[in-house]
Amino acid sequence: PDFLAGARSLDVASLRRAAAQAHADALLLFQQNVYFDESISPLMLVNILLLPALFVPTTPYSVELDTRAALVDVRNGVVYLTIHDLRRGEGRAPKAYVDEWAKERKEEVRAEAFAALRDSLRAKLARLKERTEAGN
Repeated sequence: PDFLAGARSLDVASLRRAAAQAHADALLLFQQNVYFDESISPLMLVNILLLPALFVPTTPYSVELDTRAALVDVRNGVVYLTIHDLRRGEGRAPKAYVDEWAKERKEEVRAEAFAALRDSLRAKLARLKERTEAGN
């Protein structure tokens, strides 16, 4: 993944040293970017009135989480596997609460992304283990 290269490579080296001092064999690194978009809807014209802006969900929004992860060998820096997960959550909220509702939706999507990351990591590690045992 691109977060392992460039300016962040020094950070990865520091993390590997810290993991080695803790006697870890591997290090799971991840980066998660969050994108928020508030759309325009014809229903937003109702927001001119105060009460609809507080109670009527007229503002569509979307939250997108782009998660990238890599499992790195602490000793030699070999990247054993990489994972990429892209998730999108959408909703509609009253204009006055769109930030709050979008934040809640982001947390739901983040939980889904970490669950998918865990499952993907488990499956890829099992395949890696099978390949190494078959090679021996």
